[in-house]
Parts: sequence; structure tokens; C-alpha cells
Amino acid sequence: MIIGAARKKKRKRQRLYGIIFSVFLLAAVGVALCWFPLSLQDIGRITRLAAGRITEKSADIMSADSILRGSIFDRNFHELAVSYRVYSLYARPLELGNRSEVARLLAGVIGENQDVIEARLKKTQGVIEVADDLDKKQAAAIRRLKIAGVFCNPKEERFYPEHETAAQVIGFSDDGVGLAGVEGLYDTILRHGEFKGDTIPEIDFAGQNILGHSRMDLVLTIDLGLQKEIELRLRRYMERQQASEGLALLLQPETGAVLAAVVLPSFNPNYFWQSSDASHRSLFCNFLDPRLIRPLLVRAAAVRRNGALGRALLPETVAAPDFGLPEKDIEQYETAIGLYKTIQCLSLAGDGKEGGQGKTGPDQSLAGGLNVMQLATTVAGLVNGGWKIRPHVLDSVLERSSGRRFHRSREFDGGTGRHRIMSPAMGVRMRRELFAADKRVADGFLLYTDSAVGLADKGGASKYVMQDLLIGMMPRAFPTMLLAMATRRDYLYPLARPAEKGTRRLAALGRQLLPSLYRQAAAWKMAAHVPVGVNKANYEQFLVSRSIDFQPRKVGAAITDSLMPRVTGLSLRKGLRRLSRHNLRIRIKGSGRIVAQNPQPGKPLNNAGECVLTLAPEI
Repeated sequence: MIIGAARKKKRKRQRLYGIIFSVFLLAAVGVALCWFPLSLQDIGRITRLAAGRITEKSADIMSADSILRGSIFDRNFHELAVSYRVYSLYARPLELGNRSEVARLLAGVIGENQDVIEARLKKTQGVIEVADDLDKKQAAAIRRLKIAGVFCNPKEERFYPEHETAAQVIGFSDDGVGLAGVEGLYDTILRHGEFKGDTIPEIDFAGQNILGHSRMDLVLTIDLGLQKEIELRLRRYMERQQASEGLALLLQPETGAVLAAVVLPSFNPNYFWQSSDASHRSLFCNFLDPRLIRPLLVRAAAVRRNGALGRALLPETVAAPDFGLPEKDIEQYETAIGLYKTIQCLSLAGDGKEGGQGKTGPDQSLAGGLNVMQLATTVAGLVNGGWKIRPHVLDSVLERSSGRRFHRSREFDGGTGRHRIMSPAMGVRMRRELFAADKRVADGFLLYTDSAVGLADKGGASKYVMQDLLIGMMPRAFPTMLLAMATRRDYLYPLARPAEKGTRRLAALGRQLLPSLYRQAAAWKMAAHVPVGVNKANYEQFLVSRSIDFQPRKVGAAITDSLMPRVTGLSLRKGLRRLSRHNLRIRIKGSGRIVAQNPQPGKPLNNAGECVLTLAPEI
């Protein structure tokens, strides 16, 4: 009790001292203001100047070349994601002398109209942004001018040169932080800073424990040429069959290396915030009906029942239904080979989760459905000698300063990266028997097709969907390439024109596509030299893409330039180009083609600060 009372008395004494000190401080400030009176304008000017000094000091600190976020390459060292350093031009109007002269000097460097720059410099803010997206040469030229109150601030911008291609694999980043796909999963490597080698166990860092002292790049197993060809063929097939969604995966059955991964519709990671939820569908979405692959699994279960040295299977025309296997045995076999096992491969560009059994999502999944990764790895295990593989997209890590390349760990890929689901003898028997009765085994490759109608979840409701599946492998004796391709359309939705039977056309597509992909993959050789410096074509493309968003209106332009142009019916890109000469803030609703606009065509734009574009997908 005595101790508690003493502590309370001490706290009261401290509060009293604090109050007395505050009173003396306020009195001192009051006396100072009486001796040296300051107007509100003076106080505001002092505050703005202090803020400007802080901003400029920060800019000076950042002007030292910091290490950019690491690049992402395909296996042929084509850039898939790259960072550029650009500069924003700032000014403190209160410190400028002759604004007209300053505007003239800056216009000669940044290429903007002098009158437009001078109008910006007349603002009374403490610090204003004069221009952005300047390159290194322009920033250096501005520094050489040594204009008081004018400075450049560097910033990093991420660019995806291939736009929608492989977007679900690459993912995207924002403010230097990876949010999805490879960008998200390997953010520790791409972002500058030290990291421990054991945090990425699939890469052999040659005993180095601490890495990241310099810029680190990623080299993927993705082949851009194969990716684009599959994407083109799948898109054409979907248009012909009037399918709304499609997936394709090309991998090596023995190693699990993913050579191509296509999801349609896709999205542009350069503008990921504008994309719809449907375009973010991932390779791990439970998109596929298990019945699509059931005939193949039933045959595999029957081969296992007969044993490695047992009798051959009877032709399906004379054999008992399901080769006499009860449903329970088939389900047990699906579990034994890991059909529904969760696949760990990427940080997803959609829901940020990895695929598992029975997950659902709005307008995406089938209850108890499969994702394409699960399907492909299961089939791979039936033809590669009995190995359950783990698919992967990361091939190696490149240390840019030294040019040293760290490849995948053989211990990881040969140990935790895969395991046996059947004996070697059974693996050989399985590969021979699985497609033995299929008439489509010809021309050196294996083909399997099937269709199914099922119920898919759509925001709490259900809808009937038709799915078509193609599985192709090559060469026939021992496949080194496996292609899984699937499409989906609304089964009850009326078609604009009669569609051919999906399995027949898919089989024709497989016969055309597989040999072409195999020839390209067989001719591939590991790049001997790592590219050095900036890819000029991609950098120019980046600058063009940045300039589309805003271009100043020319002074003295014709009166027709102040009228709202017609953009309804155009694609978003064409519409933005048509609007680029008008100083408008663009607000976009939806995705697809432009179906409505506000202001209306022909309306004056004198007082219009914003344009609203409404988009809708084509039917």
C-alpha cells in the first residue's frame, strides 16, 4: 500500500512539472512572435520551403543509381519482365526567377510546349510535378542547366514486354513488391537485398549461404516461341468452337519442366488493375471435370491389377465395363497415384492460393474438379516410368554482376522433387498398355480426347458447361513432351453458328500442333551467352506505352480538337490512342471493347476533366 501511494504521488508530480514546462514554452513562443511578427503567408512560405528542401534532399539521395528489381527471362533469354529507371521533373515555383526563361530551357529538354510548362510553373504550391517518365539523358541535361528550384526524382517502373503472353505464370508487381505468379513467389530473389540460399531449396547456390549483394535475375523453363504458338492455336480453336475459356500446359514428363502455360482469356500485367476476375483464372483453378480423364485412369487401374507380368487387357469392345473393376478400387487407385494431390508451383495470379481438391470459386471451379497441373502430372506419372513429378517453371538464377548462373539442384529434383508411384517394371508395362488399343496412336505420337458436361459454380449459382480435353505426347516410345489442352463453353447457351464436335477438332489440332512443338523443342540449345545491357526494342516499346496515357494538346490547335471524338466500338487501345491528344482523366469500367462513352461524341471538352469509358466483352 505504501509503495503504491508513493508511485501515485510521483506520477502527479511529473504531470505538474510537464504542465509548468508547457506554459513556459508557450510564453516564450508568444514573446518571440511579438518581437519578430510573422504573417500567415510567411509561415506558409517557410513550411513549403521546408517541405521542398526535404523532397529535394530525398531526390538527391535517390539519384545515386540504386539496384533495380531483377529481370525475368524465358529459357532463351527473351525478356518477360524488366525494370527501367525513369525520372520525374519537379519545381519549387517560389524559388524560380524568370518563369518564362525556365519554361523555355525545360521545353528544349523534355520536348513539351513552352506555354504549357510556364502555366504549370505559375502554381503557388510548394513543389509541383512538371513532367514524368524522363529518361536518364534528359535528367542529366536538366541537372546541367543548374536551375535553382528545379530537380529530378528517379523512380523504378516495371514493364512486361510480352503483355498478355504467359501472364498467369509471370504474375505482376506493384511498387517494387511481387504480388502474384513468379513475381510473387520469388520476390525475395528479385527484390534487391540479401537472402539466404536455403530459402530457395530448388536452386543449387554452390554452397553460398548469403546472396543478393548484387542484382539477381530469374531464368524460367518457359519457351516464348512454344508459348506463343500454343496460345495462337488455342485462341483460333476457341473462336471456331465458340468456347469462352481455355487452358493449355506443355511440360516434360520426366523432369516436370513447364515449357508453356496458357490461360485464356488472359490479362495484361502492365495494367493488372484493369483486368477482370475471369482473366486472372490460374493454372490451379479446379477447372476440369474428373470424368474427362476417367477412361484413361480406369485402364491404368486395370493394368496395375493384372500386374507387371500379367495378361494383356482385352479390347474395350469385348471387356467388361470398367474392365470389371469396382468403383471403390478405381477411387483407391486415383488416391494412390496422387490425382488430387496439391500442386506447389507458383504464387497465383488470381487468388494467391495453390490448387487442391474440391476448391470452388465464382464462375471458375467445378466442385471436386481438377486443375490442369494435377491432370498433367498424373498422366506424366503413367508414361515416364512411374515417377510422380513436381512441375516447375524456375530454371536458374543469374547473378548479373558476375554473370554466374545457378542451376536447379539435382538433389532437390531427384529427391523431394519427385517420388515413385509404381515399380520400374510396372512403369514400362503401363506405358505400353495404356494406349495400346487406341486407334489414334499413329505418326509417332499419342493422343487422347474426351468431352463432358458438368455443373460449374457461378457466384453461388450453377450453370451447365461443356468441356473438351486433349492430351498429346511425343515421341510414342518414351514421351519427352506432354501437352494438355482444355476448353469450356456454356452448354445451354445458344450458338451463333453450328460448332463441330469438339473431340474431333481437338484431335486434328493435336496432330498438327504436336510435331511442330516437338521439332522446335528438339532444336533448342542452352544459350551460351547472357545478354548484356538494355534491350533497345523493349525499352522503346516501354516509352511508347508510357506516352499513350497522356500527350499535351498543341497550343493553337483547331477547334475540332476540343470536341469529344467517337471511340464507341473501338478496342481499348485504339480508343486511348484517339483520346491521347486531349488532356483528360480516363476512367474505365469493365473489360472488352468500348460500348459507351461520356462525354458523348461531338460534345465540347472545354470544361470536361474526365472521360468515362464503359467496356463489355464481345459475344
